[in-house]
Amino acid sequence: HGRNARLVQRLVLKDQIATHAMAHNAPRLDPGLFWLAAELRPGADAEQAEAMIRDEIQRRCDEGPTQEEGERARTQIRSSFLFEVETALDHALKIGRFESAAVGGLSLLDQVLPRYDVLTPESLKETAQRLFAPERWSGVWSLPEETEVRRPSVAANGGVA
Repeated sequence: HGRNARLVQRLVLKDQIATHAMAHNAPRLDPGLFWLAAELRPGADAEQAEAMIRDEIQRRCDEGPTQEEGERARTQIRSSFLFEVETALDHALKIGRFESAAVGGLSLLDQVLPRYDVLTPESLKETAQRLFAPERWSGVWSLPEETEVRRPSVAANGGVA
């Protein structure tokens, strides 16, 4: 998350094709959904944006994160995890979320941050290669009604054909 995130750097700051870019995932009992989203600038090409996103994910799989990126991500995760509970209701919602949707339930709360501490750039790269293989992708576009678009086909290597 934030200005240093790869998708933000590429789509928002460098190529300026989007006004916002993000990634999201959450722990749950069953395999879930990891999703990426970008809000494109008016007139931006959706095919080009999808190709850029796929390119950034492929680069992540090929290169893995830098040590600095890993440390920054751990700091963001730790801060978010610790500061998301400012009220009694926040605590209750967090406990309920973990108890109902995470393997290990409430007992997982004490294990979350230590699990992130042992991740290495190499282990993250291996996980990215496994989880973000091009054949596991689904793409969805939400476009204004009057937009005409030709949906690109995806090559085996994740590139847009």
